[in-house]
Amino acid sequence: MKLTVGPEHDRKEVEIVPYDEGLSAGVTDLYRSIFGSRSTDLFERRRRWQYEANPSCARLASYIQVALHAGRVVGHMGAYPMPLRYVDRVREAQCGADLMVDPAFKGLGTVLVKRYAAQTPGVGCGVHPAAQSIVSQFGGRPWAVSRTRYFLRLRDRGAWCRWLRRRIPARLAPAVSPAWTGWIPLGAPGGARAEPLDGPPLTRRDAPRPGSADIRELDRFGADYDALWAGFSKRVRFTIEKTAAYMNWRYVECPTMTPFRWGLYEAERLVAVVVGLRHPILDGARRPCGSEGELLELVADGASEGGLGALVAAAVAHLDRASVDTVSTTGLHPSLYPTLERLGFERRTSDRFANVLIFTEEDWRFVESFGDEDWYLTAGDGDALN
Repeated sequence: MKLTVGPEHDRKEVEIVPYDEGLSAGVTDLYRSIFGSRSTDLFERRRRWQYEANPSCARLASYIQVALHAGRVVGHMGAYPMPLRYVDRVREAQCGADLMVDPAFKGLGTVLVKRYAAQTPGVGCGVHPAAQSIVSQFGGRPWAVSRTRYFLRLRDRGAWCRWLRRRIPARLAPAVSPAWTGWIPLGAPGGARAEPLDGPPLTRRDAPRPGSADIRELDRFGADYDALWAGFSKRVRFTIEKTAAYMNWRYVECPTMTPFRWGLYEAERLVAVVVGLRHPILDGARRPCGSEGELLELVADGASEGGLGALVAAAVAHLDRASVDTVSTTGLHPSLYPTLERLGFERRTSDRFANVLIFTEEDWRFVESFGDEDWYLTAGDGDALN
């Protein structure tokens, strides 16, 4: 497909073609020019896992389109299939990812998103507000429940580090580390937070002490997890179908993600699973500057109140030992909120991992009848933390 983009005084011709391996180097160069070397290295390591080794690719091929100008890659839009279930129906949905456009080609991003939006159903996680506005032009809508996040603020070292780095000469900034800022007793200014939040500042708290429980590390997810998921997901009408095959691909086989995976056992039965991750926060120059923890999954069925609280507290304690500033989670089932609140988590609203859904009007009329208790979509469902 050939077209022209840009303002009237600077029209440029581009051609949009399906991705092939011959375009790999050009895509990498574009990615590096926009996101920097560190993010590009991660992109290179996860690309085949995400777009080819994905088990859903056996049912639906990934969608990758590349825009060329005079043979040079100037735009890219990717999407990989994921098993989306609403009620008792599972369909492969294309999860949008890796939208990037050379800044000189204004309007090209809208063209690429419009073509992607025709691949209904579609889902995006952690969609930047600017991209949300583009997707909304073509039937995509952010879903409110995915903006509900819970936070446990433990310290402010990374936030202070980012604040200070912005205020000193660039050549000196790398010398300022989160460990160096640990002595500062005051809470960091809001502008240094990793994401903007509504409501009052988060209260700084000590990590809760884990109670006694049979918690085991999970090397892989198996039949006992599938039984747990089958029980838990009966209460959910809209989710990614998170079978053991999906969870192993997402959290065991991903080459750029090293989460911890723990199971709670009661009477020798797996009754809850938590998946968590420590991830770096970047400063304005895209250098690591502190870290935060994210609880990517919390699935429970038949767990005791004390056991579930002990599992979450153990996950928080593990992340606290890694000196994360905060532990947060998004999109969990409302039945799990009381456990988080008892442990000191505070509820806020944030767009950081907001989900954008693309459906036909017929599907939207059906999905809009769902309440918050019908959903389970988490920060781990997109590629924002890969």
